[in-house]
Amino acid sequence: MTNPIEIATFEVKKNDWTDTRINSTSFDGNLEEDQVLFAIDRFALTANNISYCLAGDTLGYWQFFPTTDGYGRVPAMGYANVAASNHSEIKVGDRFWGFYPMSNYLIVQAGNVSASGFSDAVPYRQSLAPIYSRFDNVNANPLYEEAREDQDLLIRVYFSPPGWLMILCLITITLAPTPMSSLVPVLKPALPSPSQLSNAVRRDALV
Repeated sequence: MTNPIEIATFEVKKNDWTDTRINSTSFDGNLEEDQVLFAIDRFALTANNISYCLAGDTLGYWQFFPTTDGYGRVPAMGYANVAASNHSEIKVGDRFWGFYPMSNYLIVQAGNVSASGFSDAVPYRQSLAPIYSRFDNVNANPLYEEAREDQDLLIRVYFSPPGWLMILCLITITLAPTPMSSLVPVLKPALPSPSQLSNAVRRDALV
C-alpha cells in the first residue's frame, strides 16, 4: 500500500488533435496482487508519437492505455521508477524502460517476471503486440548509464525493436503495393546512425 495519489494523464481527441485535456483520476494506494505502480519521470517526444496517433485505430496504439469520450492516450517510450509494488520480485526504486502513457503514474499487472524485466499481463493487452507490453529493468542492461538517459531515449526509440516495428508497419500501410526488397536501399541512407543521433540530441526534445 502507498499513499493516495492523483494520476494526471495527457489525452487528445482521436478525430481532432487540437482538442486536448488532462484527465485526472484518484488512486487510493491499494495495489491488487502482482500490481506495480510506476512513477514516470522521463519520455521521448518524437515523430513516432505522431505516428502512434495516426495509426492509433489501425494498429491498435489507442488500445494500450484506453480512456473514454473519444479521447486517446498518446504512448511514449521512456523511463519510470517503481513507486509501489505488490509483487515479491519487483522492488520499489527499480527503474524500467518501456512504453508509457504521457502521465505521471501508471499501474500495471506484472507477469512473466525475470531479472531482465516483466510484461504487463492485464487481460485487455493480451491481444496487442507483446513487445509494447514489456518493461526492461535497467539493472539488466550492461549499456545503461544514468547520465546518458537523454541520448539513450532518442536512440532506442528508433533503433529498438518497437521503433523498427513502427517504421515497418507504416511502410506496409502506406506503400503496400511496393515490394519491401526495393525499399531497403532507399531507406538505409535515410536512417541516422546512433552516433549522429547522440550528437544531435537536444534536451528540449525530451520530457
